[in-house]
Amino acid sequence: MALVKCAECGKDISDKALSCPGCGAPVSAQLHTAPAGEANTFRNPRSGDQLSIENAGLWTFLFGPLYFAHRGVWTHAAISLVVAIVTYGIAWLVYPFFARSIVRKHLLAQGWTAVK
Repeated sequence: MALVKCAECGKDISDKALSCPGCGAPVSAQLHTAPAGEANTFRNPRSGDQLSIENAGLWTFLFGPLYFAHRGVWTHAAISLVVAIVTYGIAWLVYPFFARSIVRKHLLAQGWTAVK
């Protein structure tokens, strides 16, 4: 048995508990969440859809700004297109290294939750 912090109220609760005694939030859903910096899969709390960004670098390398546009990160879609044109495509060799963190930050800002 281990103590975990409730994501809703912050109280220490048993990992065997079904819900938090303080606020009633279910514990099972909280155990499957991961720190946002480590997660490759995100869940939309409104619809329950899950999205994996594990291969974001590969897709950015192959499709450039189209990958960011597909994910709804319009700012970086525009920036990566302009930078790719200015650098004659060299930016497409660098941008993929940052693609996963860019999409992760966008999803978290949109309210998605990180899962393992």
